[in-house]
Amino acid sequence: RSVAFDEAAQQPFLAFMAAVLAEVRTFMGQHCPVATLSSVSLSFQHESFLAAVDAKDQPFYAAFVQTHAFLEYLQSLHLYSGGPTPFEEAVRHCLAGDDAARA
Repeated sequence: RSVAFDEAAQQPFLAFMAAVLAEVRTFMGQHCPVATLSSVSLSFQHESFLAAVDAKDQPFYAAFVQTHAFLEYLQSLHLYSGGPTPFEEAVRHCLAGDDAARA
């Protein structure tokens, strides 16, 4: 596999995931002093989040917020509350590279 192929595959995936996770910070509850998967799940405002997404997308989001990957993302939001998470940095870097390639 080439690096160009890997980057070409990463960009749409990261853009999709960034769109899926875009509003999650808005629904974060109280900061957890110890950000365990359980505590971050309890602090996330699941019902409000699901109510805010389009009705047609709610089944997807209802299942997605139950995944381990989503809980890990919530945990990273708590751990990096003062700045971007590693995922957000990867998205920024990847999409910045995409913009540079188009220029």
